[in-house]
Order: sequence, then structure tokens, then C-alpha cells
Amino acid sequence: MSRIIIQDGGIKGSNRMKIMNDSGNNQNARRLKLMIGSNQKIIVSVAGKTYESEDLGITYTELPATFPTITAYNLNISTNNIFYAVTNASIYNDSGTIRGTVYLALSEDSGNTWTRDVSLPFTPGSTSPGSFMWGSQDGKYLMASSCTYYIDGTVITSRNFGQDVSVNLSGASMRYTAGYVDKSGKNMIIGGTGSETGIMQTKYSSDYGITWNNFTQIPSGSPMGGAVVSGDGSRIVVWEQYHSSGNAVVYVSTDWTTWNSTTVSQRMPAVGAISYDGKYILIPSSDRSNAPQPYLNLSTNYGSTWTLKDVGYSQFWGGCAMSADGKYMIAYGGGGSSGGGYVVGYCYKSINYGATWSRITELPASIYYDVAMSKSGKYVFVTDSSASHGGGVYRSDDYMNSWTHYFDGSTAAGIFINF
Repeated sequence: MSRIIIQDGGIKGSNRMKIMNDSGNNQNARRLKLMIGSNQKIIVSVAGKTYESEDLGITYTELPATFPTITAYNLNISTNNIFYAVTNASIYNDSGTIRGTVYLALSEDSGNTWTRDVSLPFTPGSTSPGSFMWGSQDGKYLMASSCTYYIDGTVITSRNFGQDVSVNLSGASMRYTAGYVDKSGKNMIIGGTGSETGIMQTKYSSDYGITWNNFTQIPSGSPMGGAVVSGDGSRIVVWEQYHSSGNAVVYVSTDWTTWNSTTVSQRMPAVGAISYDGKYILIPSSDRSNAPQPYLNLSTNYGSTWTLKDVGYSQFWGGCAMSADGKYMIAYGGGGSSGGGYVVGYCYKSINYGATWSRITELPASIYYDVAMSKSGKYVFVTDSSASHGGGVYRSDDYMNSWTHYFDGSTAAGIFINF
């Protein structure tokens, strides 16, 4: 029997985690089978429905209506096919922001049917545009936040594949919206803003989420922007969204203890990318809350120094992705607010380790929402949340040389791949 716990939110997304309840050797055998026999999967949210592809994105099958839709934040799959997704982040489209109600749900038949699980101590905001989940590589350790950009919520952790959860960092009137859990699950970091006090703080745990302390590198007046860790675990990168006294700062460590800091651009969004060995790190320079910029922050020496790459067009950056070796990179724009409306943006690519960048001309100006790149860089998928500008999913299977458009005219949101 498989057991799936998700955190769902109407039109926008879900946190879902598949938990194997087989016992003894059967459990280990089943997990091993999943690790070595997993299909290459693509899961994408389009027009409020969830679709799956098992042929590298050529054809798509609609999943049951009860299967939660997904969003863009911290989507990943563990080595034993434990799934994670994130729920209810605001989606930028022509008619405004779509919101949903966050709740916890349970599936015991591999996601075919879902019921609400009110026994879990997870208190979400009532109508919220964002909730978040992060987990270890094997899925045993997880951290989830029902906090949103506008509503307080609860942070929970689990050290048992989503079961036996405990409440952390509650009662502080905080909205924790940025975080990361490393591959082992031992190190967890999460940042947020006080809804009443406006105080911004970042918390860190080095014991699988049992105890928490202030992450002192980021001062209380600066919000955490995001974090990435290299595939081999050799580089940990944490950055501010903006700094209390000026430009944002990036912090780089090899052990979660000693940190080197570098001041970079004015503001940065929550999504960055890093190569497997940590040599190449990419973070866009402008989030959706400040003036657009044409810059991407790039390090080609493990975060020791940073350069601003000017793409020649100022826009609100959404996020980015890169191949495991760092050779192929992509960054997308769109969203933000200028004069009360959302602003379209473009997608840019590099095929030479970030040295030079060019606009992807096959993709029109639009409000792009998410991107996924295969480890090799051969397959790239970009979702477009603006139906009037094209919408749908853009797919490349030749290292971004050419593109095919799917779900034309439909609002697309989160996309997830496991290869």
C-alpha cells in the first residue's frame, strides 16, 4: 500500500509526498525498485489541471481531477520517488492573482482519491497565494510552511517520511516563505517576515529540524531570498532578497558553519541555480517587487567572485535553471508590477557556461512562470502563465536550439521533471 500526503490549494498547487508503508524487507525492496526503475516523468499544471508525460514531453495525459495541481516553488523528487510539490503561490496572469485555500490531504491509493487529514498540526492561512515544502533526498526529512506572503501560518517538520510531524517556529506572527533542506536532511534553513513587527529573520537547524537558532549571517532587517546546494554537497549558497543598508549579499559555505559573503545586486528572487560541483552559480538580479533590471549574477569560481551579465533588456526576473555541468543555462522574466499591471518579459539562454547570453526568439514576450532543465541540458521546459500572450508549455529537446509549443492559449504554472 502506498500512502501519499499532500498540501493542496485549489487552482494553484499542491505539496504531495508519496510514503511507502510496506514493512521490513518488502519496504526496502520496493524502494530499491523505485530507485532503479523510475520512468522519466514530467508533471505540469495547465489551466488548473495536472498532466503527466512519460515520453520526454511529447504527449501528455491528464491525471484524475482529484490529483492536485502544482506550482513552481521547490518542486523535486526523491531518489525513491517520494514526491514534493508546493501549493498556492500567486500566479501572474492577465486577470490578476489566483488564490486558493490551503489544506492538508491524504491519499492511500497512489493519488487516485484524496481526503483531508485534519489530524496533522498544520494551520494554514484561509486564502493564501503561497505555501512551501522542502525535503531531503530520500524524503525522510521534510520542512513545510503554510505561511504566505500575506498570511501567517505554521512551519512543521517530519523525520519519518511525513509522519509524526511536529510544529516549529509557530506563534511568532511570522511568514516563512523561503527555505531549503539539504540532501541529508540534517541542515534546514528558512526565512520570513514578521506580519505585525515587520522584523525579518532567518532560522537554521543543524539537527534535522529539532532545534532552531538564528542564522546570524543575514541581519534581522534583511529577508532571506533563497538557497541552493550543489549536487555533491560541496557548496552551500544562501542569499538575501535585499539588504537593509543597500545591495543584497550572497553567502557561500562548504560546511554550513564558515561563510564568505559577497555584495551583489539590489534585489534577488527566490530561485537560483547551481552546477553539480558548485563551480557555476546563477541568480537573477531583480525580483518582482522592484524596478526591472537587465542583469544576471553569475559566479564561475564556486562563489568566490561574481559578475553581472547584462542581457540588454530590463525585466522582472522570475527564475532560472542550469545543466549539471553548468554549460547550459536559462533565465526567464515576466510578472512584477509597473503602474498597477503585470509586465511581460523574455527568456534568455547561455550555452557556454554563462559567458554570453542571447534572447530565445522562439518564445514571445509573456509572463513566464516556471522552468525545468534536464541534468544534461538537452531537455528544457518553460511554462507560460499568460494565455493571451501564448500560454502553455514550451519544450526543447536539442539544448534550446529549437522549441515546440504545447497547450497553446492555456494558463500554465508549475512544471516538474525527474531526469
